[in-house]
Amino acid sequence: MIKRTCRRRLVALGALLILWMLGCAAGPEDLVDDLSGTVDEREAATQELLLAKERAVGPLLAALADPGHLSARPALVEILISLMMRVEDGRIGPALTQLLSNSEDPALRARIIRLAGMHRRVQLLEAVMVALRDGDPQIRLEALIAVDSFESKLRPEQVAVLDSLARTMLLDSSNDVQREAMIRVASQVDAVLTKARQATLEARLAEAESLFAVALDIYPASQRAQYRLGRYLYENADPERGLDSLRAYGLLIDVPMLPSAPSLDGRLDDPVWRQAVRADRAVQFAFTHTAAAPAEHASHFYIGRTATSLWIGFYGEDDSPGDLVTNITPDEEEQADAYEGGPVGDLSIWKDDIIELFIDTNFDHSSYAHIGINSLGVRVDEWINRSQQEVFSSGGNPQDWNDDRWRAQDALATHVGEDHWTIEYRIDFDEAHIPTPTPGTIWGFNLIRVYRGEEYNQWVRTYSGGHSPDDFGALLFR
Repeated sequence: MIKRTCRRRLVALGALLILWMLGCAAGPEDLVDDLSGTVDEREAATQELLLAKERAVGPLLAALADPGHLSARPALVEILISLMMRVEDGRIGPALTQLLSNSEDPALRARIIRLAGMHRRVQLLEAVMVALRDGDPQIRLEALIAVDSFESKLRPEQVAVLDSLARTMLLDSSNDVQREAMIRVASQVDAVLTKARQATLEARLAEAESLFAVALDIYPASQRAQYRLGRYLYENADPERGLDSLRAYGLLIDVPMLPSAPSLDGRLDDPVWRQAVRADRAVQFAFTHTAAAPAEHASHFYIGRTATSLWIGFYGEDDSPGDLVTNITPDEEEQADAYEGGPVGDLSIWKDDIIELFIDTNFDHSSYAHIGINSLGVRVDEWINRSQQEVFSSGGNPQDWNDDRWRAQDALATHVGEDHWTIEYRIDFDEAHIPTPTPGTIWGFNLIRVYRGEEYNQWVRTYSGGHSPDDFGALLFR
């Protein structure tokens, strides 16, 4: 009897202890106050509020509307958007929408949009769409990025509005907004070009040409649409009209005959270079989209020919030429060349500051010369027998795609200045891979600048990596 009474007393005491502990535990209101505290306090409060779920919503919304909690608003917003995935509470969406419309803090509004896109909160989709027209460029940028996350959830009328807005944003005052709009519009163009390609394959040529016109109407500056129209005309309708189209869009260069060979010192100061054609186009390559955004680092190249050689001059603007990446040095050139540019140890010339030349001498969009040159004058080369895309699609051995035994008959010189670096390069004609061109001969060609081993800038944008001969620009010899 005594033992039973003791057990009952212990149980009662335990219950009282639990109740006391619960009474002492911080409630959601107290935790909200901690969001304005130290980093550790904020992190702990955030976790507790997320665990509180429904019990936390009311105090969080009250704090969001309280001017006394302004410093905690970024954390409040993040917690509320996270809770939208865990609880069904119709108050959260309207509260965040109102804050997005009325807040005078652009950083907070941008944060709401960014988190809405990151977590795909459809309750905030309409507010994000409205933000596309906001007066603050950072808000417009975040909204344009966020809507991509909602792509599968957009209604047809929303898609139409978004596509139309993206086209107007190509002229936005913000370069960042322009770039994101360009990416969006490029996807619109791609959809039309896919239809044009199919129409071409099925010999519905009038329809194909009409679709190219539609693509260019969507985005007149689309390099991909410009190039595909020129190639279509050249191969299917009117070759001269096709060449004229490529030339008009800066995707074809008429290669002049130089009066004499330039002196080869790497400085591009020989007067003969003034007789060469200069090209200033440089666009960024990316695997994540198909837009041809302008390169951040300007490049120029010159091209001309003599009776025996093709001459290419490169001028790369560079604010810090002392930082040029040169993993491969001249004494490692032979080793690098034997392994298609690397590795030499753990290094490769393809991660250096280099230019890459792609020369398709029979314009078959398959075989071509590939040459890489860094600022120290290290040169590696290889002959590509057929494109990687062809090898993989046919189930062939990837090792058969190139002939690394081929060596160009060439010469070069480089120079590093105070705000630039330059290359002068000569490749001699032969009777095998680089045949002497006659007037009217067309070669495929591309020049790529690799900046600090990270930024990949091209004369003509390609879409499956640099080794995409079906996207190369053109040289027409005069």
